[in-house]
Amino acid sequence: MRKNDDILIETFHFENFLEKKVFQIATELDNSVLLMKSTIADFIAGVRQTTQEQILLLTNTELEALFSASAAFGFTLGQHFAAIERLSESDAWKQKNYDCWKKLSTGKELCGLATTHLGRPGPAILTGIKATGGYQLNGTAPWSCGFGIFDQLVVGFEINDQVVFATTEYPKSLKTDVGVSVKQHELVCLNGTASVLMNFKETFIDEKHVISTRPKSSDIKIRASRYVGFEIGIGKRALSEIQSELQASTHPRKKIISIGTDKIKARLNILERMRAETPQDPMLSVLIFEFNQDCVRLLSLTLGARALLKTSFVSRLQQELSLFDAVVQSPKSIALKIERIVGGFD
Repeated sequence: MRKNDDILIETFHFENFLEKKVFQIATELDNSVLLMKSTIADFIAGVRQTTQEQILLLTNTELEALFSASAAFGFTLGQHFAAIERLSESDAWKQKNYDCWKKLSTGKELCGLATTHLGRPGPAILTGIKATGGYQLNGTAPWSCGFGIFDQLVVGFEINDQVVFATTEYPKSLKTDVGVSVKQHELVCLNGTASVLMNFKETFIDEKHVISTRPKSSDIKIRASRYVGFEIGIGKRALSEIQSELQASTHPRKKIISIGTDKIKARLNILERMRAETPQDPMLSVLIFEFNQDCVRLLSLTLGARALLKTSFVSRLQQELSLFDAVVQSPKSIALKIERIVGGFD
């Protein structure tokens, strides 16, 4: 738990909640939006018991722990806290949207993100034009999670040579009367994240809901988020399970697996330093994925045939890695991954 949280309310303990109320139902969380919503509500209510802070924000370490328990749970809540972090830095937005901010900052309402499309190469797919008192949006936000879970949405769109970030209400149905239609994604896993594609048609965004603007430039330096590489929790969980296996039995390959575990721990130390010193390095997400992949593969080798059983969560981890390998990262990171697969470009 937090370093400044020495006293915990007896009814809630961060690590215990994740182990007993999240990890134990991770498969169900992968597939049930209703269960995801209720578990998130229970978690936030518990965290609010243990902190006196005015703004409910998790640390990167805590968010990583969420991922260790369930990638679907961690990813969904990660979107909310990343949105809150962004909103917390805009004094103008907070002043103009005081009531909304109070609900979001205390976890009484949840906020999603529809911004990853801004990093896509090619023409803008979600644009705005200036209108009286705000903007009219047209286009597509192809990826946002939290449909049926989140109340508000941070959306990013392009107008001329600017990128604008603003809030709007998250759609509550597949088709609404505010110019936003929603199509749910059918995923290979993580369906509990309720990820959707949103089409905006002459959707009005009030000027008071604008969070920030920045030039449309790939060279602009953006302040690093506190939330960097928290998906490393997947690999850490696999590593923990390997260690438990080696301690609980006389494993026939104990010596060689122990050597492999030590080498992976050394890589983990390097990644931890990179996250602290160069969080915006596009190679970081590449190395984190490879770390996660090797941890899960080593766990599979440790379990042997047991990795095929329904009670094993190795297959779920492998599916999650495939999904996170392709999304929520910069074009530079994707290019680096492809280059490493094919052994370099000519």
